[in-house]
Amino acid sequence: MAALDGFLRWVMLMFSKKNRMFMFKKSVIILVAASALGMSCSDTEPTKELSPEEKLANSEKKEWLVKSTSVEVIGPNGLVNTYPLALDCEIDDIWEFQSGGNFAKYDNKTKCKGEPNELKVSSKWAIQENANILFFSNWKFLNNKEVPNQKFKIEGLTDSTITLSGEAVFANTKKFTLELKAKK
Repeated sequence: MAALDGFLRWVMLMFSKKNRMFMFKKSVIILVAASALGMSCSDTEPTKELSPEEKLANSEKKEWLVKSTSVEVIGPNGLVNTYPLALDCEIDDIWEFQSGGNFAKYDNKTKCKGEPNELKVSSKWAIQENANILFFSNWKFLNNKEVPNQKFKIEGLTDSTITLSGEAVFANTKKFTLELKAKK
């Protein structure tokens, strides 16, 4: 009986006018503190989306390797066949995009001719037409002569892969596709 009496006194005390005001103030303080804590946690700055130029060159330069190449060749009968384009010695070439718009392509360990790390192409690059085109001031592939003012459509671009396509890069070709992966 004493326990029941103590419980009833506790209930009366909790719901008394004086205690209700104390509980209200305590609740308001807890609510304000929780809101402030929640706001400070959500003040973290959102991750900035990298520009196409930053994806290609980072802050200074970024090295890329050929992932795959293909070219659609128009045969004498008009049929179009797709073939791998890169020579074995070009697959491991290092493609270096520099943040100032300079581009260099170097022979890597498997060399076509000359010495490893020999400069094969020196060019300028730029992203054009609302990030849909990658422009090179001169271009060289398959150890052929340099092609001035080459434009490739950017099919896909992340900070670790790029897919480019071009039309009629060489005689009797229809579409050229090049995939690069960031060198780790």
